[in-house]
Amino acid sequence: MVLRTLVLAFLTALSSACASSVERAGIKVFYRAAELPENRIRKDVAYKEGDGADAQKHRLDLFLPPEGTAAGFPAMVFVHGGYWSSGDRTLLVGGKDIYRNIGRFYASRGIATAVISYRLQPRVALPDQLDDVATAVAWVRAHLEENGGDPAKLFLAGHSAGGQLVTRLALDRELQQRAGLPGGSVCGVVAIDGAGYDVTDEMTYEIGGTRSIYKSKFGHGTEVWEKYGNTLALITKDPPPPAFLVLLAGREHPSLIRQSQLLQNALHRAGGKVSGALVPRHIHSSMALAMSNPKNLAAKRTLQFIAETPCTKP
Repeated sequence: MVLRTLVLAFLTALSSACASSVERAGIKVFYRAAELPENRIRKDVAYKEGDGADAQKHRLDLFLPPEGTAAGFPAMVFVHGGYWSSGDRTLLVGGKDIYRNIGRFYASRGIATAVISYRLQPRVALPDQLDDVATAVAWVRAHLEENGGDPAKLFLAGHSAGGQLVTRLALDRELQQRAGLPGGSVCGVVAIDGAGYDVTDEMTYEIGGTRSIYKSKFGHGTEVWEKYGNTLALITKDPPPPAFLVLLAGREHPSLIRQSQLLQNALHRAGGKVSGALVPRHIHSSMALAMSNPKNLAAKRTLQFIAETPCTKP
């Protein structure tokens, strides 16, 4: 009962401007501060400049492994969630930097990590958001070697809506091409409580998914819905999909469990390398914190996934 109360407190803090005491309660349960020398952190880096660039959203924070780390380390690009309409890499809850902490955590363990922002709906539509994520990933890949990393060891991770965005990018060769990413650039994907992998799936709504949300976010009745509504249709045996780690909160909503099951099933049918894990005690919103908690299954499995997934140059 105590844990449930604190979990609810965290959810309230994450979604609204609530009392600081309530915010602290949620953070106390889930947040574990990660440390990284300041000289290994590059904040507010523009990944898109010139005409059409957004001075706030076309930015990322780059976290590099400690000095002395052997060259050729892997990299991960993390994309936040927020139903495609909220969130930012700079999010604070109870004074704690939820997403930047993910960057420090993985960089301190030898994985360069970029935590990105992207433009939000309704100001832009889903295709624009996908282009933002693709452009950010292309920037990271282009600058990885000069910072000591290996461009072939490129991983994507996303929570909630971010899970859909990185999954789409990893599978969509047309989207990759627009951003200047060679085919096969993505070695692996960590999909965390992803939403919207297939918004045409009726079972998702029969078990409690909110149809109106997906209709509004994916532009129901438009070519966006037709083209982007079913990312799973892009999964093929040739070319094969990248490796996937699918993480789910142990107390996740049935509709999101369904979406992740659809993803795993499609990957299995294509002969892809896919593994999954249920993260005990967690709910949807707390999974972002689980990713940077060294004692948590989500963080442990992600580190293992990146370490054990073989990568080849595209």
